[in-house]
This record gives sequence, C-alpha cells and structure tokens, in this order.
Amino acid sequence: MFKLTDISIILFITTVINIAATLTVWKRRRSTFGLYFALGMISITVWTLAVALGYAAIALQLKIIFAKIDAAGYTIALILFLYFGMYFAGLDEWANKRWLRVCLYLITISNILLVATNEWHGWIWRGFKAVGDNIIVFEHGPGFFWLSLTEYPMYLAMIVILWSASRRGSDIMRRQARLLFYASLFPIVSNMVYLYGIQGAEGVDWSSLTFSITGILFLWALYGTHFMDLVPIARDKLVSSLSDGMIAVDAKGRIIDINPAAESMLGRTATSLIGKGLQEVMPLTYSRLMKAPGREMRTEFEIGNDTQQYFDALLSPLYDKNQIAQIGNLIVFRDITERKKNELRFQQLSRAVEQSPTSVVITDKNGIITFVNPFFSMLTGYAPSEAIGKKTSIVKSGQTPTEVYQDLWQTLLSGKMWEGEFLNKKKNGDLYWAHVVMAPVLDANGGIHSFIAIQEDITDRKLAEQTLENRFLEIQELNKELKEAQTQIVEQQRALATAQERQRLGRNLHDSVNQSIHSLMLFSETLIALLQNGETEQAIRAAERIHESGEQALKEARMLVHEGQVSFMGGYDDLILAIEKRLNMVERRAGIQADFSYDISALERSPKEWMENIYWIILEGLNNSLKHSQASHIQVHIMGGLEQLTVEVKDDGAGFDPGAAGGGGFGMKSMQERAEILGGVLSIESSPGHGTRVQCTMEIPRS
Repeated sequence: MFKLTDISIILFITTVINIAATLTVWKRRRSTFGLYFALGMISITVWTLAVALGYAAIALQLKIIFAKIDAAGYTIALILFLYFGMYFAGLDEWANKRWLRVCLYLITISNILLVATNEWHGWIWRGFKAVGDNIIVFEHGPGFFWLSLTEYPMYLAMIVILWSASRRGSDIMRRQARLLFYASLFPIVSNMVYLYGIQGAEGVDWSSLTFSITGILFLWALYGTHFMDLVPIARDKLVSSLSDGMIAVDAKGRIIDINPAAESMLGRTATSLIGKGLQEVMPLTYSRLMKAPGREMRTEFEIGNDTQQYFDALLSPLYDKNQIAQIGNLIVFRDITERKKNELRFQQLSRAVEQSPTSVVITDKNGIITFVNPFFSMLTGYAPSEAIGKKTSIVKSGQTPTEVYQDLWQTLLSGKMWEGEFLNKKKNGDLYWAHVVMAPVLDANGGIHSFIAIQEDITDRKLAEQTLENRFLEIQELNKELKEAQTQIVEQQRALATAQERQRLGRNLHDSVNQSIHSLMLFSETLIALLQNGETEQAIRAAERIHESGEQALKEARMLVHEGQVSFMGGYDDLILAIEKRLNMVERRAGIQADFSYDISALERSPKEWMENIYWIILEGLNNSLKHSQASHIQVHIMGGLEQLTVEVKDDGAGFDPGAAGGGGFGMKSMQERAEILGGVLSIESSPGHGTRVQCTMEIPRS
C-alpha cells in the first residue's frame, strides 16, 4: 500500500520538524498575526504530511486522495499567511474589511471544492503519467490555470506586504521584516520548478518542503532573538481602538510600537517615532524609567511650547515568556490637559482669593462660616479660627433693617445673586459699612451647596457721601440766598436814580456779582451731575470752592443792594438819549464806528415799561461786541410797524458758533431773560469770521 522512497522520507522528516515548529508557534499565538501564523503552520504541516503520503502511496486512488488533501492544505495555508502578513505589517484596517474576507473565503472554498469534485468534471486534472520511482504526473486541465490565477496573487500580495514592512519602522523591525521577505521567496522558486517540469525533477513538487523551510525561517525571524516576544504582549494592550495613548519600548529604550491615540496626542506619526529613543521623544519619562527600572510607576509629563499639553502616564515593565528577564516597558498615558488647566485655574483663583483686597466669606447652606480670607480678618478683627464654625451674625450691628436680611435670603434661596449694603460691627465694636455681593453655589444636581459673599469696606465712601450731603444742603441754602439777593439787585437796578449811577451799578453787577452768581449756579448744576455720577472726591472739592466763592459773592451783592438808588428812565426820549450817549462813548473811547437808527412812531406805540429792558438788551449787545468780537463797525437799529417792534445790534467782528459749549456767555443769557420779560423772541445769527447779529422782536399790544 505504501512504499518509502527518498522523496517521501525527506517529506516525513520535514513533517516531524513542522509538527515541532507548530507546537512552538502555538504557544506564542497571543497576538493576532501570531494566531494566523500558528494556524498557517498547522496547514503547512497537514500539507507536507499529505504530500509525503502521496509519494509513498502505491495505489493511484490513494495518491488522488492525498493530492486532494494536500491541495486543501496549501490553499488554506495561502490565505492564512496572507492575513499573517497584513496583521504583521499593521494593515489591520484592510485585514478587517468584510468584503475582502468574503472574497478570499469564497475563492478558497471554491478551489477546494473544485479539487475535491474533479472526478465529476475533470477540470483540475484529466489524466496521469508514471515518470519514476512511484511518481506520477498529473495532467492538468483548464481549471488548474484558474487555481493559479486565484492563488498566486494571494502569495504575491503577502510578499509585497512583507517587502513594504521592511522599508519602514525601526532598524530591528525592518531587519526582521527583511528576513520574512527573503524567506517568503523560496516557495516561488520551487513551485516554478514543479510547474515547468525541469528535467530530472518532473512530477516532483518540493513546494511543501520549501514552504516548510519558509515557516521555520519565519519562526526564527519572529522569535529567535526573543525580540518579538515583546510584541505579542504589548500588542494585546496596544489596542488601536483605545483612547489612551500606548507606547512599547525595548530594553534599550527604543520605541518599537505605538497606537493611533498616542500618534494623535503627540502630534507625530508612527513612522517618525518607531526606532527613536524614548530619551529623544519623552526625556522626562525616560529619566524616571532609568531611576526605577523594573518597577511600575505613575508620572506626569508635558509637551509643547506655545500650547502646553499635559499627560498622566503609567509605566509598566514587560518581561519575557518566563516572566524573568525584562525585555522592555509599556507606557500608557492619557491627555489631562483640561484637568491640569482647571487645577491651575483653581490655584490662581485660590491665590486671588487669599490676596484679594476685599473680604471673601464662604458659608454652608445654613449660614455657618466655612472659609474666610485674610482680608476678612483685617477688616473685622476676627481670626479664621474665631470665625469658622460661627454664623455670619457675629458681624451684625443690629442697625441694618430686618427687611434687608429678608430680601437677601429670599433672593439667595431662589438661586439668584443678591447685592446690597450692611452696617456691620467689628470685633472691637467699631461700626463699618460694607457693600456685599452674595451668590449661591450649586451642586451637581442643581441644589444649593453653599454661599459665597464678597464684602467691600465702603466706610470712607459713606462718610464722604454724608459730608457731601451736608455740603450740598449748605449750598442749596446758599443758592436760595443768592437768588433772593439777585432778585433784590434786579429790583434795585431798576430803581437807580441817575444814568451815571445806573451805568456804574450795571457794570459792577455784571462784572463783579451777576456773572459770579450765574457762574455759581452753573457750577452747582455741574456739582449735581458729579454727585449723580458717583464722583465723590471731585464733588467734595467743588462744593467747598462753591461755598467759599458764594459767601464772597453774597457779601458783594448785599453791599450793592444797599447802594442802590431809584429808577432812571421814563420814556422813549430817555431811551434814545441814553443809547446815543452810549454810542458816542463807544466811538470816543474804543475808536469804533457806531451807527444808530430808530423808528420813533414804533417807539411811541410801544409801552413805556419796555424802554428800560430794551435799553439793557441793546447795552448787552454792545458790550458783547466791544469785549469779544473785535469789531470795527457796530450798528444799532430800532425798527417797527403797526404790530411789531424789532431791536437789532449788528457788528462785523470775529463772530462765534452759537451752538458751541458756552456760546454767547452770560450776556446772551441776560438778553434772553429780558426778551422773555417783554414777551419777545431773541434770535442770534453768527458764525466765525462773519460777525454777529442780535435781534429781539416784540408784539406791540393793541391800545
């Protein structure tokens, strides 16, 4: 039934070697590619045994049976070694593609079925020919070329994948991949010899033998130096889908493997990192490994210059299969940048609270103090040990209305922030004012966990406000007296007896008192604005100056009141005479041309009571032209009709912008007041460089 020949003996010996190699490989199947390699070696062993039995079998039927078994063995071995190559080279994504698996499995199963059912169709072989010592040659049919067309690309793909792996990674990884690549070339050569029937070797297929040699070389390349004992261990932990970064280093501190999460965290590709020393990539971590070899330890490291990233790392030693010799380390790390930044922010906040120039108090939800900062102790006199554990009522003075506390607790318990003022009491009994902002601190469920209060000492501000309020009341009283004095002055002004006295008094009133009084009133309005804007210190200084200046103006006003005499003017004749005298004086003293025209009939129709105010309107207009306009020509006109009287003062001076701040000054205001007394309308036309025209138009009452 069987006959031992030289070929069968060699193949039986090869089978025994394969069995030993397969047992060795099976113990090292911990990684994915290790499992495929182990299964591939089992297939090669079955294949080699079937070929050996086929060459030893005498009966043709037995040879056919073993030929079918050996075909199944090498067909399965092809797909297993292809997957081994993909997983070894890190092409897990391709290896796990569903469509690729389905295609390869269908091809493998269909080819095995074609060989197994050859008697039905004769596509794989269609005859036999004896050529030597118990050797027959299978005459191939058309289906054999289909087998070659589908199976050769699988093996060639594995060769290309191993060649690609030999071009990247660390020196050790590339050297190992090169060994696998060279070993994978042997079966190609022997199979070509079988297919093309080189003389002397016709009918002899050494593919199983060379494939066995390839498998043994694979075994030596993977595990012979113990270097790759590390990879199955590390690879079990370096799961590509994990979010933690993982790096495997050998005993010399070289990076030999890295997962995608680590690539992303470090911002570098595996190609640029594998083979580099850990000291170059992570110097701090490397130094800590060197200080504590063989120990598991936890540490932190940071990378980046402009943008710092922080990582928490676990360093674990990796041992050989006997758990004796350390062959490397596994580094597992995760990004803790956000947590670290929060810690840094918390530290900054803590320092800010400790160094804050305001009082910070934290209480539990029952109002019991749990924290006070140094400024609280400086402000109140209570040391932290005296305040913590007590209620906030230790600083109550009893002078803050109960309604304030009711509003505070109602607001806080509704989850809102409260802001207000307290009159509190220090440890020594002194009172102080505090501006307080309080807010609830919520827990993870939205409930109130505690309260925080920030208190600012505003005692000085409150005292200043009280002082300012007192000054303000004094100024209001002074303003009242000033207005009364101004009223007396205006009445006295109308009662002056002579034109000379009127002029003297008017000049004195305008220059020394009236303008001062109006300025004080305007300044008082500014003071009120300062108070409303909360500019306390500036307001106090302004109030003191107003008070001093007002008292002086009041003294002058009272003196002038006592000097006053009876009214000087009766009718329009006196008005015309007074204006002409005034204009003559302007020409004589100022050297300015002055023209005067009037409608006597219009004046006659106007009430005599108007004359005094008309005179003062014209006089103010002249004074403004003389003092401010630098005019060379002044015109005064009194015009009228049956129903209106118009008074006009016009100059060719510098002019001004009536809409600008302070435009026209006190004189314009005085004219406006007198126009209102007459029931008239005052208009001012002026612009820089084009002179000024002042008109007052009044309706003449019907007799």
